[in-house]
Amino acid sequence: MTGPLAAFPVALPRWMAEGPAPSLPLRLGGGASAATAIAALQFALGVELERYPYALYYPAVLAAAAVLGRGAALAATFASAVCVSFLLLEPRNSLAVDGTPDLLALTAFVFTAGLGGSLIELLVVAIRRLKSLQRALIDEADRLRDLNDELNHRMMNNFNILASLVLLEGRSHRDAAAQAFAALASRVRLFARLHAHLQPGRRGHRVELRPFLDDLCRDLGETVLAAHPVSLGCEMEPIALSDRQATAIGLIVNEAVTNAAKHAFPHRRPGTIAVRLARPAPGRLRLEVADDGVGRGAAAADGGGSGLLRRLAAQLGGSVSIDADGGGSTVTVDLPEADPMADPRY
Repeated sequence: MTGPLAAFPVALPRWMAEGPAPSLPLRLGGGASAATAIAALQFALGVELERYPYALYYPAVLAAAAVLGRGAALAATFASAVCVSFLLLEPRNSLAVDGTPDLLALTAFVFTAGLGGSLIELLVVAIRRLKSLQRALIDEADRLRDLNDELNHRMMNNFNILASLVLLEGRSHRDAAAQAFAALASRVRLFARLHAHLQPGRRGHRVELRPFLDDLCRDLGETVLAAHPVSLGCEMEPIALSDRQATAIGLIVNEAVTNAAKHAFPHRRPGTIAVRLARPAPGRLRLEVADDGVGRGAAAADGGGSGLLRRLAAQLGGSVSIDADGGGSTVTVDLPEADPMADPRY
């Protein structure tokens, strides 16, 4: 999986952050061994660092805490204190400490090294827990994504089945009734297409209108225009809108094409219908559905279908004009690109 969860930053190597934690005996023994290794190295090289006898033991304590985890820092700290007091502090080869300065320095080392190592141990534990939580969240996100995909797939299938049943029922009727069933089927399929083109985004669901309306026009050609020798084409710019806007625009196209099929091409008159969506000015959109039929005239312009177009456009903050005076007719919808009902927090 990619995204913010998969890119979660860690301050430790992968095997340290994600591998199994060592057992307690291994952590304690490893911490003590780290201090003993420093003492052996000092003895072998003859390096005493009289002014800074603890300089090499701090890294050993911190490394043991980072690599081994809880308990290792304390084991390394006390082992380091024993090594320094036995090998470097007077009297040599004895655990006794002669002199207040040396005792204070030893005490300060035990406190600071133990505290620093413990903080690193806590950091390692926190990173391990966060990585475990990250893996759980990734698994849950994958499960929810698969569940959402399955739900959308089933909803699309149900919409298509319903549309097919409506079309099947329409075949048993004639003329106006058959056209009404075909129009209803195209509206049902519109919602199936909408689900197929939903694009989850940071600010909600977005729909790319070009492929969505291409598929919608193809469905209209197979349903509403199936009995007409009329071709239907789409021409539009790449525009992405909210799912609410896309639904309204899809219904406008569906209604306008249905009206054209009813009124513009009587007696199986051949012709064309063109759907165009453009951005004539920044922040503005223009949707046109034009046909080269006989023209629908005022009767069609004032009909119920036209009223639905105006209500849909009003939901988008737009307006509708219908030109049906000359040859053919054109439905034009001018609307803002921004969703007037969008959440103002975004």
